[in-house]
This record gives sequence, structure tokens and C-alpha cells, in this order.
Amino acid sequence: MTCHHPCEAECRRGELNQTVAICGLKRFALEASEATLDVQKAEDSGKKIAVIGSGPAGLTASYFLSKYGHSVTVFES
Repeated sequence: MTCHHPCEAECRRGELNQTVAICGLKRFALEASEATLDVQKAEDSGKKIAVIGSGPAGLTASYFLSKYGHSVTVFES
């Protein structure tokens, strides 16, 4: 996920001292969660699935389908 943190420029917290570092918070959460990520994957089902679109719904569907052992290909234009 790419975040250009446009909200930091508009953050009202900057009037007191400094803005909330949303980008830094997201990076910390990601790095902290990688250490404890333990994904259990089912055996290969032999099924192939095509997902059209790499938006939130497409990536979520792809994640769970691959977790259930299906071979997933994501198509995005």
C-alpha cells in the first residue's frame, strides 16, 4: 500500500506542536505485525482462480482463496 499522507498537511494537531505522522504509524504497524504473522495454508486444491481487480475486495478475496489452497492470479489494467 502506498500512502502519500496528504492528511498530514491538513492535520489540526500541527497548530499545537506537530502533526500526527500517519505514514510512520502505518509503517510501524506493518513492521510490528510481520514478526507475528503466522499464516496457515491448506494443501493445494488444484483449482485455478482469476480475480479481476486489485482493489481491497479483490486482494481480500485473493488472500483467502490462496489460504484455502487455490492458485490465484490477480488481473489489473
